Amino acid sequence: VLLSTPSSTAKKLPFVPPSPTSTPTPTETPTPTPTETPEPSNNPPEAEDDNLTTNQNEPLTFTTQELLENDSDPDGDPLSISAIGTPRNGSLVQENSTTYTYTPNTGFLGEDSFSYSISDGNGGSDTAQVNIKVNDSPQLVNNRGIIAERGGARQTIFNTNLLVTDTDNTAEEITYNIIRAPIQGNLTLVDDSINNDDTFSQADINNNLILYTPGNTAGRFPFTFSVSDGDNGTIPTTSFSITVVDNISEGGGGDNTINGTPASDYILGNAGEDTISGRAGEDILDGGADEDSILGEAGNDSLFGAEQADTLFGGVGNDTLDGGADSDSLLGEDGSDLLLGAEQQDTLRGGQGNDTLDGGTGNDSLSGEDDNDSLFGNTGNDTLGGNSGNDTLDGGADDDLLLGQTGSDSLFGGLGNDSVVGGVGDDSLSGGAGVDTLDGNEGNDFISGDEGNDSINGNIGDDSLSGGFGADRLTGNEGDDAFFFEVPNEGVDVITDFNGSNVDVFLFRSSNFGNLTNPPGTATEFSSVIISLDNLGSQGQDISGQELIIFENRFENVQQVNSILNNQNGSGTSPAFFIYVNNSLNSKVILGYDPNLEDDGNPAFDLAVLNNIPLVPDAISTVIDSSDFKFI
Repeated sequence: VLLSTPSSTAKKLPFVPPSPTSTPTPTETPTPTPTETPEPSNNPPEAEDDNLTTNQNEPLTFTTQELLENDSDPDGDPLSISAIGTPRNGSLVQENSTTYTYTPNTGFLGEDSFSYSISDGNGGSDTAQVNIKVNDSPQLVNNRGIIAERGGARQTIFNTNLLVTDTDNTAEEITYNIIRAPIQGNLTLVDDSINNDDTFSQADINNNLILYTPGNTAGRFPFTFSVSDGDNGTIPTTSFSITVVDNISEGGGGDNTINGTPASDYILGNAGEDTISGRAGEDILDGGADEDSILGEAGNDSLFGAEQADTLFGGVGNDTLDGGADSDSLLGEDGSDLLLGAEQQDTLRGGQGNDTLDGGTGNDSLSGEDDNDSLFGNTGNDTLGGNSGNDTLDGGADDDLLLGQTGSDSLFGGLGNDSVVGGVGDDSLSGGAGVDTLDGNEGNDFISGDEGNDSINGNIGDDSLSGGFGADRLTGNEGDDAFFFEVPNEGVDVITDFNGSNVDVFLFRSSNFGNLTNPPGTATEFSSVIISLDNLGSQGQDISGQELIIFENRFENVQQVNSILNNQNGSGTSPAFFIYVNNSLNSKVILGYDPNLEDDGNPAFDLAVLNNIPLVPDAISTVIDSSDFKFI
């Protein structure tokens, strides 16, 4: 049976619109974390070795900038020196933040070095070395010049004429720099002319390659030069003599008589006892060996005695006389002459003109004679006499006798125990080192003993006497004299004849004596006070503001006086002079000085024993008062 489903009407549901599909919320894109830029790595600096040069026994100063100048940094960072080492053969001292001084050990020659480190400030560093060559400076051994004949053949300048040596440089490295070539003739290196600013070496001289060809003019045609060894060693500007004469003549082996011409001559006597006369012209006369008599006569001549005992007469003109070896006699005669005694015991007389006399070695006798002369005894026990004129005398080493004679002369004894006499005129006398005797003689003289225990006599005139360092004996003698003190600690002098009452005075260098001075508007006095036994002590006489304290008392020594002044009423920090009687010095009256009255730890000084002050009550204050103290 077929069954069918009965149809039925389906129930309709109300329309419900579909819910919209929601759009999904987009996911935020994450912000990427920024990548840090890596800092570039620091590149270290690069230090380079430095090379410096100094001479033996000479300090060398250099700066940090000089050391850093050849150092570098790849990053351009500023560099500084962070450490510095120590040299082996010298010392290194930092003078300030940028300057160092290297001093080689005494006598050291050769290579020295030290290290140093640099920093770029960013952790980078490097180390280098400073090499220092300590150089031996070149020495000029021979500089004897040459003599050529006018229009004659060219001459070789040998190393016997011109020689520079250097222990740590070769002859090729020793360079002559020509500053001024000869103005006449031709100086050549073989055939190549040598002009201003040209150079040649010591090796060129040693190989006989330096030549001079004279021109047709007589005269003196030197060249000037300096020398360098290439290692900072130099010889300053020096002159090499080239003399061109009209005639050259030469004696034989016997006793010759040779006369020059009216022109300029070069005459060589050679061996034998020769008599040589230059006559007129500017002559060069050389006696050679044996005992010769040489007369320059007219013209500005050069005379050389050479060997043995020679007699030289300059004649008229400004002459040069050189006695050479042995005991010679030199007379300059007319003109301003130069006399050189050289070796042994010579007699030098200037004659007329402003002459210069140098005794050289040996016990020489020098007399300036007329006009204003300069006399130098040099070594040996010499006798120097200025004679007339305003002369300068210097005894040099050893025990000399200096006589100024007439004129206002300057006399200096030098080393040794000298006797120095001013003579007539206002003279200046200095003893120099040694135990000297000085006498101003006549005139208003300044006399200084300098070093040593000297005896000084002003003699006639208003003199200034200074003992200098040492225990000196000073006598003013006639006239109004000043006894001068440069510093308080120069020694205790004995003044034998101090005459106060505005006749003699004490004279002091104000800057070395507490800047004490005479009050403005006055010629003499400053404040003073007299102290006796009954007004000593802190309740005694007030000394405040007093610059001269006169004790009518006796004390054992100057330090006891120092202690008394420290405890005296009114004592302060100011300086003052004092007068007292010293028991330990045979009860003599003493002039003293205290630079600080209230400080007895600071020494006071005895300046002088006043030998002629009588030891009677109240005598000191009647002979000495503040008017006797002067200052410069």
